[in-house]
Amino acid sequence: MSGPRSLVLLVAAGLVAAFAVAAPAGAALIKVNTTEDGADANTGDGVCATSADTCTLRAAVQTANALAGADTVVLAAGNYALTFGFAREDAAAGGDLDIVPGELTISGAGAATTTINGSGFDRVFHIQPGASVTITGITIRNGRASDGFGGGAVLNGGSLNLTDVALVGNNSTTGGGGVQNGGSATFANVTVSGNAAASHGGGLWNFNGQASLTNVTISGNRAGSTGGAVRNDGPGAVVALTSVTVAGNSSNFINAALVNEGGSGGITIRGTIVSGAPGESCYGTIASAGFNIDNGGSCALAGPGDKPGTDPQLGPLAANGGQLETHALLPGSPALDANDPAGCPPNDARAVVRPQGAGCDIGAFEYTPPRSFKRTLTLVLGEHLVARGKVSAAGGAPASCLAVRVRIQRKVGAGWRNAGSALASETGAYEVKLRDRDGTYRAVVVEAPAGQDTCLGAASRTRRHRHK
Repeated sequence: MSGPRSLVLLVAAGLVAAFAVAAPAGAALIKVNTTEDGADANTGDGVCATSADTCTLRAAVQTANALAGADTVVLAAGNYALTFGFAREDAAAGGDLDIVPGELTISGAGAATTTINGSGFDRVFHIQPGASVTITGITIRNGRASDGFGGGAVLNGGSLNLTDVALVGNNSTTGGGGVQNGGSATFANVTVSGNAAASHGGGLWNFNGQASLTNVTISGNRAGSTGGAVRNDGPGAVVALTSVTVAGNSSNFINAALVNEGGSGGITIRGTIVSGAPGESCYGTIASAGFNIDNGGSCALAGPGDKPGTDPQLGPLAANGGQLETHALLPGSPALDANDPAGCPPNDARAVVRPQGAGCDIGAFEYTPPRSFKRTLTLVLGEHLVARGKVSAAGGAPASCLAVRVRIQRKVGAGWRNAGSALASETGAYEVKLRDRDGTYRAVVVEAPAGQDTCLGAASRTRRHRHK
């Protein structure tokens, strides 16, 4: 389309309105307002609208493809299932979302709440040569590449930037169960888990591309041939892993998580955990930049701070805080405080600040030592016996220390009898209306949150109430 265009789509209370307004020249902000799938009714008019007058994710991509400039598609929390049209076309009109040359950002509300679901009938994204695409705050799942090319979640021939993204449960009938990269790809704060490829690269197949991974968890992926986690091959192909955790991946022919097979640039690892059975961590040229752990002992680690043949002591893939699942480091792990003292990423994959201890931890997860918070609890008895007060704790206490159940008790003889209870808010405030009876009352915290932080119980001072 000739000439710069600007577009803002505004949605309010179910009413969809499209306006051309003053935005940066050539930039489009497109707000998707439905989780349903459907094609744009007129890809040339610069307005994201299907025949049902809704702005779907597909229609938003089609609109951005037709506009000049750096465009942004915004997704609210929800499950965006791709079900429309036929697979194996290249205009985003059906099947996968094809992105043409240009600059596009697709931004979700967070990987824990915003999902793009390939529905198992096509891959999710096809990024064509010349396209520069940033995807952030999204989970991409159930993509399926079956057209002779790989990349169950993403087939990248351009420039790809994944930030705060999860690639989960995608598959390919060839290579790259999660991603096949033939361009340039940057992964930052990403989890690649449960993907499968019939041939190479269960998580990532880097074929003639350049890939950089930082704070990435590659877990439980499977390849029918080689490279359960990553396979790198082709002239100029290079993969760099920094503060990455690789665990629980498998393949049938060469059972190694990281495989460099003809990739002239090789695979370089720094501050990374490669966990696999003995002899099943690495195959081919793997270069160490130091401070790595290789559980299987086959990565030929010889750099500064390397720990070959060492069990990293990982927890299972789980929700350990933040938007992404990670492998937590267990207490006593040799990865604790053992990363490069000269520097590491400022945060881990969950946005936890590094370091938490004497030094940064190896891998995508930064261990936070358990903390203990002393709670205090106030009680005021109002007219007609309305009990109210607040739970407090020392600075830095999580909201779970405050949003607890408070029980009001009345003194009966030598003991206490429950008179009522309420859940405190995240700020600790509570209020309970009780039966108006004379007596001595107190408030106690009766529920403590689960987790590694310890929030100590609390009881208020006693208060005497007389009926008025």
